[in-house]
Amino acid sequence: MVLKDNGVSVTCSSAATTRASTVTGSIPTATAKGASPVKIGTVAALRLKNCTGPRGGGQGQQASVPGQSRLDDQQRGQTDAMITGVNASVAMKGCSFTVTGRAPGFYANSTHKLKMTPKLPITPLTKAQLTISNVAGCAGLIMNGDHPTFTATYTVSRAIKISSK
Repeated sequence: MVLKDNGVSVTCSSAATTRASTVTGSIPTATAKGASPVKIGTVAALRLKNCTGPRGGGQGQQASVPGQSRLDDQQRGQTDAMITGVNASVAMKGCSFTVTGRAPGFYANSTHKLKMTPKLPITPLTKAQLTISNVAGCAGLIMNGDHPTFTATYTVSRAIKISSK
């Protein structure tokens, strides 16, 4: 998992039995319909482990994500997605900040993976963007109002298939 802002990265790495980043939530089996972006589930928590940044190791990185998984468009089993309601606090030696907003991603029916990435293979219908605030320290490397990117890949624990009519 990587959170990147102006060339500065906070990277969380998996260890032997500990994943760098995990997401818990719920995607019901019912069909979801509605105006784009369509809510398909909820995200309860995003947990980050083994993180390091430009100022060394981090502590207490946990994102409160009382948000939703939403989908915009569907093309041959490939769908752009977003996680809304992101509110993450990041702290490391001499630097702390908050990240809020919506994180863009992409879901593929064939792999059942949700890939959080700013570089989507299709044009999204709704813009998803994160914003940094409450910066303390950070030696001017991270600034209030910056829009960081979030990159991670999550395997959905049960196979779901998303399609549009």
